[in-house]
Amino acid sequence: MKPIHILVGTVYGKALECAEAVKEVLAKAGHEVRIFEQPTLDDVKSVDTLLIVTSTTGAGDLPSELEILYFELERDWPNLSDKTYAVFCLGDSSYGDTFCGAGKRMDQIFSELGATQLKPMAMADAMETFEQEKLATNWAKELLDNGLAG
Repeated sequence: MKPIHILVGTVYGKALECAEAVKEVLAKAGHEVRIFEQPTLDDVKSVDTLLIVTSTTGAGDLPSELEILYFELERDWPNLSDKTYAVFCLGDSSYGDTFCGAGKRMDQIFSELGATQLKPMAMADAMETFEQEKLATNWAKELLDNGLAG
């Protein structure tokens, strides 16, 4: 099966825990999965399937690990039409309009660069659950059910 890269942006480690839960599900299904905690444009360019797992910080901002990649994407504006992607974002709905802002920004730029969305962005709300890893596991299973990277 084709390799899958999980690009992680985390503040307190919860997004990384979710990425590891996703990796476990996908690896059990036979996929070759790598997690990148400091993702670069080269990590994006080197595979066809990308999953973004991120928390949101501040007023809808990206964690610093993903912010660097985001600015690389903005600066270089690569054609990602040969890529597929999906976003899983952690946030807190009590922040209103900025809820899951980091995920929304990543989803938007990947779409603008021509990548094909595998599934609409998943949003894990800290106001509703403390078990975001379970949501991430279910999200990964849904991706597999939808024919993720054959």
